[in-house]
Amino acid sequence: MPTDAVWGPPAAEVETLTTGAANIVAAAESEDWEAMADTAVEMSAAWATYRADDVPDLLEYQMSEALNTLAGAVDARDPAEIRQAAMDVERAGLDLQLRRREPAEIDLARFDLRARQLLVDVEADDPGAVTGDVAALEWIRDRVAHTLDASTAEQIEAVLGDLRDAADAEDLSAANDAATRLRDLLAADGRVLAAVAAE
Repeated sequence: MPTDAVWGPPAAEVETLTTGAANIVAAAESEDWEAMADTAVEMSAAWATYRADDVPDLLEYQMSEALNTLAGAVDARDPAEIRQAAMDVERAGLDLQLRRREPAEIDLARFDLRARQLLVDVEADDPGAVTGDVAALEWIRDRVAHTLDASTAEQIEAVLGDLRDAADAEDLSAANDAATRLRDLLAADGRVLAAVAAE
């Protein structure tokens, strides 16, 4: 738990950042460039307001870099880069929220985000990144397992085993299937949905 924790809902500007990132990912699927550009501008304005307060240097750098990369990807109209940069913004947003939300909630949202990252890395045909994603999922699992009911924890453990086997074999198709099943399992847990929705 952060020593500077300030419990309460995320600031409106942080919600704009994380919601905007999710909206940009959706708009990237339909190549709605105008909507993405408008959302990126709104996100930059929200960040300018939020960072005017006391934001730790590392978190400020993390979010600023993610937003700059996202803006560049939107300008370049590169859907793959847009999806990656938007997830980097979501990741930075979760780090910002750690002062205001229970660590277990953040870890559940990170678990889902990492599963989505794995799907993006499969699409990019990057087995090395997939292997890293599986390792991250295993690490986060260790942090959240005690918060899950026994049945869900057992099912997640089995899927992670399949993911590990697929990553070791560099079988990206199997990794994609397992990651999709993992997201379905997470979506079935109301607390995970709530954690992700609060981003």
